[in-house]
Amino acid sequence: MAAYPCQRCDQRFEGEARNAYLTIFEGDDKAAFRYVICSGCLEELAEEWLRRGLHRGEHGDWETPTGDELLIGVFFSSQPAHNGSKSRR
Repeated sequence: MAAYPCQRCDQRFEGEARNAYLTIFEGDDKAAFRYVICSGCLEELAEEWLRRGLHRGEHGDWETPTGDELLIGVFFSSQPAHNGSKSRR
């Protein structure tokens, strides 16, 4: 059993918690959020993004969704890229 309930559905769950982050940029300002959630809520939360949003590929480039992505298929190593981070700071 996870140490804390899911922050999205408030239910206790078996297995490992997942971290989901959202950062919204407006000019030089940003708002950052974090959920510690169960696997089911992660899949529900990611569903629209998988269908419509760009996602980072293995080499740090933004890729257009094909429409049939699964959440597990868009994961890549969190190790920094050889050419440095391409994220917006």
